[in-house]
Amino acid sequence: MNDACRHLEQVMQLVSTNRNHYKGSDDGFSLPNPYGGRLLGQAVSAAAQSLDHDRSLHSMHAYFMRTGKRDQTISYEVNPLRDGGSFSSRGVEAIQADQVLFSCICGFHTFEENVQSQLIDMPDAPKPETLASNEPWPEMQLYERLAKKTPLHPIRAFDLRFVPDQLQARGQGHKRQLWVKCHGPLANARLHEALFTWFSDFFLLPTVLKPLGITLGDQKMRIASLDHALWIHRPLKIDQWLLFDFSSTSYGHSRAHTEAKVFDQSGALVASLVQEGLVQLAGDE
Repeated sequence: MNDACRHLEQVMQLVSTNRNHYKGSDDGFSLPNPYGGRLLGQAVSAAAQSLDHDRSLHSMHAYFMRTGKRDQTISYEVNPLRDGGSFSSRGVEAIQADQVLFSCICGFHTFEENVQSQLIDMPDAPKPETLASNEPWPEMQLYERLAKKTPLHPIRAFDLRFVPDQLQARGQGHKRQLWVKCHGPLANARLHEALFTWFSDFFLLPTVLKPLGITLGDQKMRIASLDHALWIHRPLKIDQWLLFDFSSTSYGHSRAHTEAKVFDQSGALVASLVQEGLVQLAGDE
């Protein structure tokens, strides 16, 4: 495990300040506002810490309402909505300076051993071992420059293998593919879920940048997550290779809709992601 992964693992383990109240620490993401994935991952961690039993995250539905500030404490208040025979539901709010930054509902389930069916196949993609490590797509090079300035930048916790344009099928300009694994190993399933959720926000919305012909950090653009949903279909391990198959499906009225299917190396569909976000260009009304 490298230092950045160890740091991110610690950030995902929240401090309990009272029953169903938790405090999160900064993840070191080099932006003035908290990174959206930090709120997602820490909210999942807070919800999981409130459980009295060992159930796995199966879904999360979240809204981002305010940007917040990195240099101020963020607290997480958990509402135990329900504990049933095999499902649990938790509402979580991220609060800073008495204002709600973020709200979500997390669902947990005792994965039942029964018949499983997968109705889609993993798309064609080069094997991760054949791709260079941490060579981002042209529109995403800003994050790499920022990460190089910060030894514990949380994105350094992950080995990223970007599928370059020349290896992507023609007519797929609205799609991107990326192999990911963290520099683990991680100690337990809770950390796999929290780090996976942290990462799920990173490249999802920027999938729309290539079709729009802009790059991350472009001064004429504002970009921010508005809402985010994920489903975990099968137990996953973020310290083993996962293929994120991203696609941008719609852009209009300064909002972009993006989604991803996530597969393990055996071809199993382990998760699905959907996000809508603000992508506002100069001149947009």
